[in-house]
Amino acid sequence: MKPTPTPLRYPGGKAWLRNYVESFIHFNKLEVDTLIEPYAGSAAISIGLLQGGIVKQAYLSETDPLIVAFWKAALERNDELIEYISSFEVNLDSWYLFRKYLETDEIAKHNELELAGAFLFLNRTNYSGIIKAGPLGGKGQRSKYKIDCRFNKAEIARKISAISQLKGKLHIVESDGLKFMKEMAAAPIDGLMFYVDPPYYGAGKVLYRHYFEEKNHVELSNFLKSLDLPWLLSYDNAEFIKNLYEDNQRSPVYTDYQSGHFKKGVKELLISNRLIPPFTLEIPLEQQNKRNCNQFPDEIEV
Repeated sequence: MKPTPTPLRYPGGKAWLRNYVESFIHFNKLEVDTLIEPYAGSAAISIGLLQGGIVKQAYLSETDPLIVAFWKAALERNDELIEYISSFEVNLDSWYLFRKYLETDEIAKHNELELAGAFLFLNRTNYSGIIKAGPLGGKGQRSKYKIDCRFNKAEIARKISAISQLKGKLHIVESDGLKFMKEMAAAPIDGLMFYVDPPYYGAGKVLYRHYFEEKNHVELSNFLKSLDLPWLLSYDNAEFIKNLYEDNQRSPVYTDYQSGHFKKGVKELLISNRLIPPFTLEIPLEQQNKRNCNQFPDEIEV
């Protein structure tokens, strides 16, 4: 697969969906100037569409202050962030240090750059990028693949530099996703479209620091179904979710990611209030028989 445009890793990262979202826009003859991506996480869709000139600007929202700090630093203080990351010793001592930053009372003790660095470190050194998980290689570092096997400083710096070029086009807001969408939907902005990749129904509590309760899934559904503006939603293939959106366009798609909580070829759902074009992009699982430093489900330590 092509390298992702973002330095962040997620078990459900959507870089592989970028071309399809572009096809969705063209298929429905949409004139999209501004993309709204709540629950942004890696922001792969927004970054990919901006870099490809498909949209003119994109707005991200996140509730996690560490993720917000990372995106702000990547856009506004990229040189400082790269220099800071370059100074990291990628080992268990650093992992235990940055792990403390996840505690609520610790966040206020650190500045934006420190929070950004801590989040990136944990994202790149934890199993599948899951912030709540343990380090690659395990706490005993007995695996062939150690904690630093996904921490290529030069590649991370290259991606941060590329993201900094989107300053003025890519915007990050610390806000609840639903609240932010309501505000943007009411704003006098032409050419809006929403791409929504919320915390998933099945494994949300395991994967996310800020996960959804059942009522949150319902509230999101109620809002989207009331919206005339175009939206595209990606979700796990749960019966509860299919029932919520039974009157909307839906299409199953097989994904190419895996972690201890997702299996190869897992089916997801694409849902929209517009037509969903055929999903012809078959993404093969790369090197299915070759293990790498992401493929040790027995080594997840939470």
